[in-house]
Amino acid sequence: GIFFTVNGFAEGKRDAAHLIQLNALFCDIDFPDKTNRDPDKIRIYKNDLAQELFQDDILPTAIVETKNGLHVYWVFTQPILLNEYNPTQRETLLANYRKVEEAILSRFDGDPAAKDTSRVLRVPDTYHQKNPLDVFQCKILHFAKQNTYTFDNLASKFLKEPTQGTMIDGWAIAQQETQIDE
Repeated sequence: GIFFTVNGFAEGKRDAAHLIQLNALFCDIDFPDKTNRDPDKIRIYKNDLAQELFQDDILPTAIVETKNGLHVYWVFTQPILLNEYNPTQRETLLANYRKVEEAILSRFDGDPAAKDTSRVLRVPDTYHQKNPLDVFQCKILHFAKQNTYTFDNLASKFLKEPTQGTMIDGWAIAQQETQIDE
C-alpha cells in the first residue's frame, strides 16, 4: 500500500522531534468484528457510518473508504506551525491535540492505536494489497474543501470539557506582546 502522514515533518523523519505542523484531526474507523469480515456487513457498516458522519454537527473535510472502514479528516483552516509557539505552549497544544483525537476516536469507535501525530493513512485511489487475492482500491467518498476548522472550534465540538490553553489565536497574540516587550 501507499501511505501519507496527515501532519508535517522535517528532514523526512516522522517522529515527535521532527513534527513541524499540524494539518488536521483524523480518525481511522474499521469494521469492529475483526474475526468475521463479511463484505456485505462491512459495506452496510460503512454506509451507516457515513450517514452518521453526515448527520453530525461538524461535517468532515474528507472521507476515504478503505477496505474495512473509513478514514475521516477534519482539516484546519490554516496549518498550525509549531515553531510559532514556545516549548510550554507546544506541549500544551500537543496534549490537547491528543485529547481531541481521543474524543473523536471514542465518539466514532475509531482505532485507538491510530491517534499519534505521526500516523500514516492510506492514500486515496491506491490499492490495499495485504492479501493479493483480495485487493481493494481506496476511494474518496466525500471531499468538501469549504469544511475547514480552527483547532479551537473542533476542540469545542468534540470535547465534553474544555481544555486548558487551547486558544491558538490567544497564544499568537501573547507571543506578539512578548516580542514587542523585549
